[in-house]
Amino acid sequence: MPKGTYRNKEISLSDKEVGELRQLARSGVRNIDLARQFGIPACSAHAISSGRIRKHPRKTLEERFLAKVQKTDSCWLWTASIRNYGYGQIGNRPGPPIPAHRVSYELYKGPIPAGIFVLHCCDNPPCVNPDHLFLGTQKDNIRDAAEKGRTARGERKKNAKLTRQGVSEMRAARLNGASLKSLAIRYGVCFQTCSDVCRGKTWKF
Repeated sequence: MPKGTYRNKEISLSDKEVGELRQLARSGVRNIDLARQFGIPACSAHAISSGRIRKHPRKTLEERFLAKVQKTDSCWLWTASIRNYGYGQIGNRPGPPIPAHRVSYELYKGPIPAGIFVLHCCDNPPCVNPDHLFLGTQKDNIRDAAEKGRTARGERKKNAKLTRQGVSEMRAARLNGASLKSLAIRYGVCFQTCSDVCRGKTWKF
């Protein structure tokens, strides 16, 4: 059954039922009886029958989405709420907000398979232009971020304990026979971190 919104309150009445309610009201049926018949509050029955409030159809997701977009010659810029790392988000009551670029992809390109990311070819987080979006796995997402310089590495990482020079010294000491345990203690990192660094699994340069 179609729903109308009256003063931001959800009332389950179709257009036909609204017409019937008003016709009954004109024939003299009391508001309290209309309320019981249609399962709504008496004050709402009175407001609808008197025409003081009218039904305002809910906007579709696409209408809400486009109202928050500023289109340029290339990117579509999100102008509403921004989440982490500059990505837009749109309300999804009663659930949590959802990323605007994912909404754009689903609106204009189709469903997003479970566990799949929506990536930007323009490398502009607020952009929601569907032509700038493509699907990828988590591995694709990480590689894309690394290639575009969005991931902090080595000394650029917040709270990094190691430096490029320190890593070189650690590896040299390891080649000269120092134990991983002693090196981990000396440089203030855990054993596994020390092992990964000395084996070249991390800090590749």
